[in-house]
Amino acid sequence: MADCSSGSCVVRFTTRSEKRNDYEKDPLKAGEIWQGLRDDVFRIAQNYLTSTYTLSSIEGYLHDAWDEFIHAALLQPADSAELDRLVTLILEVRELGGLSKQEEQEAAVMSNGQRLWTDLPFLAEDLYAFWSKESDALTAAQRASLAAFTGKLCAVGVCAPALARCALWLFKRAFETEISAETMAEMLPACREWFFYGNTTLVKLCRDNHGSGASGDGDGDGALETPGPLVTDAETKQRRGFSIARWLLWRRRAGQMYAARLGQASGEAAEVSAEVSKLGRACFEQMVSAGLVAGVTVPGEKVFLERLFKALDDELASGRATGCVGAEDIEIDVRWAEEDAEQ
Repeated sequence: MADCSSGSCVVRFTTRSEKRNDYEKDPLKAGEIWQGLRDDVFRIAQNYLTSTYTLSSIEGYLHDAWDEFIHAALLQPADSAELDRLVTLILEVRELGGLSKQEEQEAAVMSNGQRLWTDLPFLAEDLYAFWSKESDALTAAQRASLAAFTGKLCAVGVCAPALARCALWLFKRAFETEISAETMAEMLPACREWFFYGNTTLVKLCRDNHGSGASGDGDGDGALETPGPLVTDAETKQRRGFSIARWLLWRRRAGQMYAARLGQASGEAAEVSAEVSKLGRACFEQMVSAGLVAGVTVPGEKVFLERLFKALDDELASGRATGCVGAEDIEIDVRWAEEDAEQ
C-alpha cells in the first residue's frame, strides 16, 4: 500500500504470484493454515454483510481463498488427515447457505450465477483451471495430494459433476494418450487417488453419460474432454464427457500397466517399472469393483469377482498360505474382467 501521509491512498495491485509468496509453506503448521483459511472465508461474509465489501470485490477474495486452499492441500501427503480437515471446512462454509443483507431478500449471486455460499462460487472453476494450467509443474507427490483433495470433495458431493472434469482431464492424459514410462510414473499416483476416493462418483457419471454431448458442442474446454488418440471406437471418439466405454478403456489401460510385468498384457503394452505396475494394479482394483458398490452395471465386474474368489479358494487349498488369504496375497489376472467387457 502507498504512503498515506498526503491523505490519498492507492492500493497497489498484487499479482497471484506475489500473493502465493506470502502463503505459509510449512506443512507442520497445518493447524495454523486451517485456522487462517477459516478466518479469511468467514471474514468475506462478515464484510459483505456490513457493506465493507461489494459483490465485485468479493469475487477477488473468493479466488484468493480457493487458491490458498489448493496450496494448503499441496503441502500435505495424499493420505494426510489434514486434507480431510480442508474438505470439512469447505463443507462447513457451504452450510452457511445463501447470504443476503437484511434489506435484500435475494441471496448474493456472483457474476457466474452462483450463490454465496450455497454454490461455493468459483471453487470448481478455480480447481479445474489449476489442474489444466498448472498441475504439470507439480511433483508426482503434489499432484497426488491435489487429486486426493479434489477427489474427496467430489466424493462428498461438493460441486461433484464440475470437479469430475479435473479427473477427466487427468485420465485423458494418463490413459488415452501415448506417454513415456517416466510420464506414466508421474501421472499414476494422482490417478490412484482419484479412483480411491472418487471411483463410485465417477462410475455413476459414466453411467449417466455426463457431459457427453457432441465434441463440437459446449464450452471452449470441450477439447480437453473429448477422447484422446488411443480411443479408436468411432462412436466414442465423437462424444465428449463421461461414458462406460471410456471407463472400460481406463480400466483396461490400468490393467495393462500392471500386467506388462507379468506377461499378461498384449499388443502395445510396454515394459514398465515395478512401481508403475503396482500403481496400475491399484487403479485397476479400485475400478473393477466400483460399479458393484455404486449399483452400476459395468461389463466384466461380476465375472472378475467370480474368478477372483475362485483364485483365492485355489490359493487357500494349495496349502501355501496359512490363515486368511486376500486379493493382495495373489497375482490377479486382469483378463478375468475381459470376458464380457470387449467392445
